[in-house]
Amino acid sequence: PRLGGRRRSPLGSGGDGAHRGGLGFRRAYRILAPELTLTSMLDRRVVPPYGLAGGRDGAPFRITLNPGPRERVIRGKETVQLAANDLVVIETCGGGGYGPPGERPADRTARDRAEDYRG
Repeated sequence: PRLGGRRRSPLGSGGDGAHRGGLGFRRAYRILAPELTLTSMLDRRVVPPYGLAGGRDGAPFRITLNPGPRERVIRGKETVQLAANDLVVIETCGGGGYGPPGERPADRTARDRAEDYRG
């Protein structure tokens, strides 16, 4: 009833810090069935994963129905009826960073840039 899209890590989803928070992932699903029910039961949508000891917060959880000018952001606890050809984009939260970002060793920051890792 659904077609799974490409999975990737959203840039900037992990909190900055001496130790960066882990990246969440983004996945898109195209609905193939004539109708489908989506129930969201998620946390960390309004209050993101917090950083510790000076680290920055990670990105919050987000589910978007039909991204674009007429998109709808799905609430944390909600049931939604989907139709054929709807696009559901799920972005999981990133982890909070630990420690002040200025204390991240220069070699790790250089490696982050080389690998295009933007926590």
